[in-house]
This record gives sequence, C-alpha cells and structure tokens, in this order.
Amino acid sequence: MEGTKLIKKYKDLPILKGQVDKYGIQLRVWCPSCNKIHLHGPKAGHRVAHCHDSKGLFHDTGYIIKPFTKAELRDLGLKEV
Repeated sequence: MEGTKLIKKYKDLPILKGQVDKYGIQLRVWCPSCNKIHLHGPKAGHRVAHCHDSKGLFHDTGYIIKPFTKAELRDLGLKEV
C-alpha cells in the first residue's frame, strides 16, 4: 500500500529531462524555477530541488528527472556525450 501512495504522490510532479555526462555519473537538468543547471545522479526518479530560493517552484515537492532519449537529443540538435 505504501508504494501506491508514493506513485500517487509523484504522478503530478513536473518531469525535468536532462543529459547524462560522458562518465555516466551525473544527469544535468535545466531548472525552469531558478534558470540554472542542477546536477543529480543519472538514474530517473524523484529528486529534491537544488534551488537556493525557498520560494522556488519545486522547493516543497521536488521533481522527477529523466534522461533524454537518443532521439530526443538528436531532435534538439544535441550530441550524445
């Protein structure tokens, strides 16, 4: 039952997509709240916002991160690292 609550809790959170670094260690995502790049571990999932402003959009809830797919990178004109 706890897992179901977590799924419902996270389903309405924004998804920020990013690019995994060339070492596969970090995922870089652009934060629309503070207009900065945040670094997270490379696996998709819920993250706490790294914004320093306690009034930021994601301060209380965090967000979901996912890496861009190869096709998305290509469509955006970005290179795989």
